[in-house]
Amino acid sequence: MYGTLADLIVKLAGYNQYQTALPAGKNMFSNADLSASTSGLATGISIASIAGTSVNTIVERAGVNAQQFDWTPGNVDGTDSHLTVDITVSAAGAAPFVPVSVGDVLGIEFDLLVDDGAGGAPNVYNTSVYLRKTVGATPTIINNAISFFSGGPKTYYQEKVDTKLVGGLIQIDEATTASSGAIVARLVIVGITQTTPVRVIISNVRAVKLPLSWYSGTGINVNATAGRALNTTYNNNTISNKLVQVSARCVITLAAGSATIQGKSDTTATPVVVASPLVGIQSGLLNEDNTSMLTMVVAPGANYRIDSVVANGTATLGSWFETVL
Repeated sequence: MYGTLADLIVKLAGYNQYQTALPAGKNMFSNADLSASTSGLATGISIASIAGTSVNTIVERAGVNAQQFDWTPGNVDGTDSHLTVDITVSAAGAAPFVPVSVGDVLGIEFDLLVDDGAGGAPNVYNTSVYLRKTVGATPTIINNAISFFSGGPKTYYQEKVDTKLVGGLIQIDEATTASSGAIVARLVIVGITQTTPVRVIISNVRAVKLPLSWYSGTGINVNATAGRALNTTYNNNTISNKLVQVSARCVITLAAGSATIQGKSDTTATPVVVASPLVGIQSGLLNEDNTSMLTMVVAPGANYRIDSVVANGTATLGSWFETVL
């Protein structure tokens, strides 16, 4: 596989149109054939913001339905114009619902054409796409924007963009259910100051939950705190070792009390084999208050847990990070 997540994204960005970069899997974009639409916009595709105007239509491209935007940028006063398109997939909230758990990695890809409407270079200097997770009305950015096809600082493209665009990968850092929001791919196209029309066509949208074997070894790191608890057993269901880093606040409520945490890992239902040092406070002073951190490596397929032991004290989970090595 690839050394880092960044290496993987760069590799994927090079795939040409009509090649499938992501592996097979249930498509979480429920309107994949773009057959459902309202007022020229396919269900699941929307304009989040725009400087200018756009005429939106469903067209046919390479034998499949496609979403076309005929965008006329609206700024001529030195301010950049932009067209921001959201593609909402069914990772949460919409049928067919695909359960997403802490640590799951999602990816999205689609064919993208950006030109002047006649196959020439568009009045555009940057195209980027990123995945975001919405919870209620508050968006949570999971990863930074992944920019492609930059023409340089305020430099027009020299030719059209016609490729399969893989919109990065995200790893879910909290439990995602049918009521906790949606996964959205946000495509941002930035033009310069002219009002020359730009044509944007999107087709063959695929959003999939990636098998662990596909990204294993990329060093993907996730903040799993929201889905983890002390004294609870979890399983490393990857094909690689997993680095687990946990912090806990240990407080003594009575002199000579103790509050400690320790990692354990083996193949039993409730692991007992020690996998980390014992950290925290032993025979502490009244009101002693420290934050301790431990690190352990969990073998593929093994169970693991962080146990707390307290006597006249408390141990409260602070943070829990996991990395697939």
